[in-house]
Amino acid sequence: MEGSIVKKSNAIARCKLSADSIYEQQLIALTAARIRCDDEDFFEYEIQLSEFKKSEDEKTAGSTQALIKKASKSLMRKVIEIKDGKNWAMYNVFTKVRYESEHSAIHVQFHPDLKTHYLDLNKYFTQYPLIEYMSLPSIYSQKLYEMLRSYDDQQDAVVSVKELHDILQTKSHAQRSYAEFNRRILKPAHKHITELTSLKYEYEPIKKGRKYAEIRFTFGYKKREKTKAKNQKNDAKKNNDLFKESLKCWNEKSNQCDSKSQSQKCKICRMAHQRINL
Repeated sequence: MEGSIVKKSNAIARCKLSADSIYEQQLIALTAARIRCDDEDFFEYEIQLSEFKKSEDEKTAGSTQALIKKASKSLMRKVIEIKDGKNWAMYNVFTKVRYESEHSAIHVQFHPDLKTHYLDLNKYFTQYPLIEYMSLPSIYSQKLYEMLRSYDDQQDAVVSVKELHDILQTKSHAQRSYAEFNRRILKPAHKHITELTSLKYEYEPIKKGRKYAEIRFTFGYKKREKTKAKNQKNDAKKNNDLFKESLKCWNEKSNQCDSKSQSQKCKICRMAHQRINL
């Protein structure tokens, strides 16, 4: 693939955009990955059809060209909705998408209104490996992965259930209860993301009154727990080694040490013998 990293504003990563297939979001990601850090304007980007990854369910759904044409037509009719508190803004995704049969490629250009969300990003932006995103097999795992990567600078994030439904554009049957939402969307997406990408996270619902109103996502949970256990083990070994050195020193001085040293070894020695004398 020409580009290896997708980079966009946090607002776009958390935007509201309905998708009818994984190819619509793959198309956006593949186009974004072609933008260079020093680009000052959008260009027309070429994407080979071979770069798209079919899901297991759609491998027999038709030719790649037909699927991408359908996805492109769908995206040309849609808008991205970005919220900023009580304010909102809507943008078209592309100005054009054209197919070139000779090279089995499509040529795509982002709408110029999106420049602030893809060009000259200095802060508040999201980035992730394109190959990880392309490995995700569902619309919901793609969207959730992108949204969660926008919190890479945080240890956790609390998102309202309502906002999650908006971002993920969940169907009505998944909105009936948290149990349905979790079973149909959150749990499968968590499995896909943690198994197929480097993003590791846990999540838990938060109740307000009688309903689950928010979800807390904790990032790198397993990694932090493993690091914590490793540090505790190292600290225990260090303390044990210091105690052995203190005991050896005490025996070498025939139990007659009146050192006032503030070294860690001497402190441990004094503490141990004070307890013995109590």
